[in-house]
Amino acid sequence: MNFYRLRGLLVPVVSDLHPGLNTIGRNPTNDVVIHEASVSSFHGEITLDENGAMIRDLQSTNGTFVDDEPVTEREIRSGQVVQFGTVPFRLETEDIQIRIPAPSAPASAPAAPSAPSTAPASDPSSPTPPLSGDILRCSRDPSLPATHRCVKCARVFHYDNLHILRLSGGVAQMLFCPECNGLVEPIPGVDPAHARRPNLLTRLSQTIQLGFKRPK
Repeated sequence: MNFYRLRGLLVPVVSDLHPGLNTIGRNPTNDVVIHEASVSSFHGEITLDENGAMIRDLQSTNGTFVDDEPVTEREIRSGQVVQFGTVPFRLETEDIQIRIPAPSAPASAPAAPSAPSTAPASDPSSPTPPLSGDILRCSRDPSLPATHRCVKCARVFHYDNLHILRLSGGVAQMLFCPECNGLVEPIPGVDPAHARRPNLLTRLSQTIQLGFKRPK
């Protein structure tokens, strides 16, 4: 999967672009803010989807350019120079591959008991501390099992703690790490649906059933 960023050629600005619509301009509410007089308050847009990147000028005062050519709307590719007013940027991409580890083969015979380990205890700052057995606990809420792992920082999180981006139509969605905004992948063998915490109505129903349980 490609991740896009804008790197300033004359200004020390590097901005990561997120999937969907990214607004560019001088106004601080934009996704990419450029503090330069030649840049309009809402100067242009860059839209990212599965087909690539599109740039659009928002009727700015000093125009939007791709490789020194003025544009209203067009596709842009990695390595091209996009310019807002008099401020040029280079569009860069980074291809991140998502790999899911294959399940380990079952052991053919029980291993012989080993001598007591002299290795030091595990680092408490490790991003994937075990909860019990092979279950990992969420880095944000240790009381919950982890369902997803970040491919960028390797931390693990419960589904309810992830950042969710819904794409057009509200059908597809993308999940991102709440710490570094990297893409996350499901942890093999963990069903996110069964790991969801029960809502208030479910917990109240369980409490009522326990309260009316007949003694034996």
